[in-house]
Amino acid sequence: MHLIDRIAHTSRWSRRPTTEKLLLCLGGLAVCLAGPAPFSGVLAFAAACALALAAARLPARAFFGVLALPLGFLAASLPMLMISVGFAPGVTVSWRPDQAPVAAALFARAAGATAWLALLILTTPAHAMIPQLRRIGVPAFLVEIMLLTYRLIFVFAETAAAGYHAQAARLGHAGWRRAVHSLGELAAALFARAMTRARRMETGLAARGFEGDLPVLPEDDAPAAAARLALIAAGLLLLLACGFAAERLIHV
Repeated sequence: MHLIDRIAHTSRWSRRPTTEKLLLCLGGLAVCLAGPAPFSGVLAFAAACALALAAARLPARAFFGVLALPLGFLAASLPMLMISVGFAPGVTVSWRPDQAPVAAALFARAAGATAWLALLILTTPAHAMIPQLRRIGVPAFLVEIMLLTYRLIFVFAETAAAGYHAQAARLGHAGWRRAVHSLGELAAALFARAMTRARRMETGLAARGFEGDLPVLPEDDAPAAAARLALIAAGLLLLLACGFAAERLIHV
């Protein structure tokens, strides 16, 4: 999280209008979902990678590092999509290689959508998106939960790191069995501390007359240019059209 937040604040696109980045990235995600699979997913993934590396100048290691975990989970789940379970007359499990195109299409859509979301979070600081979420009508309590969760992630990450180093200094991770035991103790301590901190925060907010809204300073965001918004929309429509064109060429 620290690396993601640091890159979001220092990227080449960090000061670009948030509205433009939201339109671009959420529009790319819509292309993945609305276009024909797997062509739109593949094209959207390639476009997101090209923008991230060539336009936004994000570090390739950081960008693909963010993508590695979700794409790894997606790849690990692909074989399960080709397993069929039947219950009549008994429980039967069979391998369905004919479902490979469906699995590939799903993977392409998910990979493309993940790439666009990675581009968004690595170019847009979290606090810059809060005014936009309120502007489009996201309920205030959801925005407040997002703000508090975002803040507490860093607090507990620092606490977890301090606890881990303290355990390591006392040989708490010498050996596999001891390491598992130490990590379990650390997780239990963090859970108890999280509950305690949540109660303290609730009490503090109530004592200050909290009524469901945490006022924050407005982000000094540059206004979106109509010409750039039109260019983004045209690019997304072109990407969607390329997906349909690729589908027709393949099936000719």
